[in-house]
Amino acid sequence: MEAMDPNVQRLRRAFLRRMRGLGAGLTRWPDRRGWWESLALAATLAAVATPLAFSAGLVVPAQASGAVPGPLRSLMVPFLAPGLLEEALFRGLLLPHPRASGLAWRARLPWWLGSLALYLALHPLVALLLRPAARGVFDAPAFLVAAGLLGVVATALYERTGSLWPGVLLHGAVVAAWLRLGGAQLLGLG
Repeated sequence: MEAMDPNVQRLRRAFLRRMRGLGAGLTRWPDRRGWWESLALAATLAAVATPLAFSAGLVVPAQASGAVPGPLRSLMVPFLAPGLLEEALFRGLLLPHPRASGLAWRARLPWWLGSLALYLALHPLVALLLRPAARGVFDAPAFLVAAGLLGVVATALYERTGSLWPGVLLHGAVVAAWLRLGGAQLLGLG
């Protein structure tokens, strides 16, 4: 049997570490303290992002309605995509698991910043390639600031709890609320 190329071995080990980290993030459930910290960070996000969203026209109360078809769909879809999908990718796969990596926070900082940059770049890219109606929204500076704040809080939740679920729930809840408060119309969904 041939020896495997050292570079291939390194990539394989890195891939397996990321998959184990994703698995750990999806199978770990926060304790009571983790949930309270998650609630406090979510409230802080709401206190900062809500005024920004209203002042930038990202929330349009006059248009708020059940515009996204079907109540179950309008609640469940945001929890799956972007909630679960983006949290699994940008936190679970791209970040070293906080409990398993053994890395000090300074060593994890470049990972956090890289993950956040990719997360933010995804939104204008989606508008450009997949959802042209989202142009002007997904690439608006205020939207990117609000999305960045959500990404920072989701990363903090992951770091504090070692679980992806608080970030998934927060991400899904923020998107579901935003769609109900006029975001669906801004995206051409309503």
